[in-house]
Amino acid sequence: MPLLKILKQPFAYYYRGKKLLLFSLTIYFMVVIFHYLFLPFNVDQSEHTINYLYICLIQSFIAVLCLIIIFGITGLLINDNKWNIIKEFLLILSLLLVIGLVLFVSRDLFYHNTQNWSLKYYLEETRNSMLAGFLIFAIYYPFRHIRLLKEVKKTDRGPVITRISINSTVKGEHFLIDPDNIIYVKSDGNYIEVISYENNEVKKVIKRITIKDFEKQLSNYEFIVRVHRSFIANIKQISDIKGGAQGLLIKFKHIQEKIPVSRSFLKEFKRKFSTFSNVIYPGNL
Repeated sequence: MPLLKILKQPFAYYYRGKKLLLFSLTIYFMVVIFHYLFLPFNVDQSEHTINYLYICLIQSFIAVLCLIIIFGITGLLINDNKWNIIKEFLLILSLLLVIGLVLFVSRDLFYHNTQNWSLKYYLEETRNSMLAGFLIFAIYYPFRHIRLLKEVKKTDRGPVITRISINSTVKGEHFLIDPDNIIYVKSDGNYIEVISYENNEVKKVIKRITIKDFEKQLSNYEFIVRVHRSFIANIKQISDIKGGAQGLLIKFKHIQEKIPVSRSFLKEFKRKFSTFSNVIYPGNL
């Protein structure tokens, strides 16, 4: 598989809520230990304004504070379904560049040196942040992978559920949904009603998002198809198709409600129906 294709593979965004705090604490202690015990960079203690241990603690706190802010804001803005390895790498690179800059502008707090604001020390702080950061992340990611594998094994006792994150129009709000469980979606202005079937139960949720935006975020799931200005249907959930005075009507498994198919969406609906449904399409419709 080409390298670029690998780097564009979906990658779970991990840094929200409690996971972000736990991750930040882990990185904080790793940075402190790395700087204090291993003394990885040239340390001239005669320049220090305070004890070296306090410098390690404070600089590590600054680095982790940058991490919380940048990763936290990113978690509010991104679409989880479009996050991949390249974006994860660029996020870490951006974080380390910011940390290098912040540590550079705060050098006067820790060092007696007339050259604190020179290009030399800017490049040095950036280099140190890069070296330490990539080493620590290289140590962290295998442990994260092992933990995720354990979580998968714990949940690998039933059917696989593929939940994706949908961003609503409320800033920072998102919700999870399994596309296979969707029966149909109905538009109601700036809101939608999502009818789904899960755990042998029909469920209805109302979310603040337009049907157009919802359709766009599910564009990778071709069995989810727009059939009307006000409706989206899951082709896999269709049990029958009827024609009548009102035009084409779709009937679903598990529910009695029917929804219409408008002429403007009929051609695309037929194409996808023949691909994803086991139901025979009526030849006269």
